[in-house]
Amino acid sequence: MAEELSEDSTTNIEQRLNKLIHNLEEKSKHLVDTVRDEMLPQAEATVKENIWITILSALGIGLILGLVLGLTSGRR
Repeated sequence: MAEELSEDSTTNIEQRLNKLIHNLEEKSKHLVDTVRDEMLPQAEATVKENIWITILSALGIGLILGLVLGLTSGRR
C-alpha cells in the first residue's frame, strides 16, 4: 500500500516536472524569437548609427577590464 502511494506520488511529481519543463521551453523559445525579431534589428541600427561611440565604448570597457584584471592577478 505504501509503495503504491509512493509510486503514485513519484509519477505525479514527474508529470508536474515534465509540464513545467515544457512550459519553460516554450517561453524561452518565444523570448528568443522576440529578441531575434524585434530587439536585435533595433540594436544593430543603433550601433550602425553611432559606430564611433560604439567603438570607443568597447575600447573603454576593454581597457577598464584589462586594468582591473591586471591589478587583481598581480596581487597573488
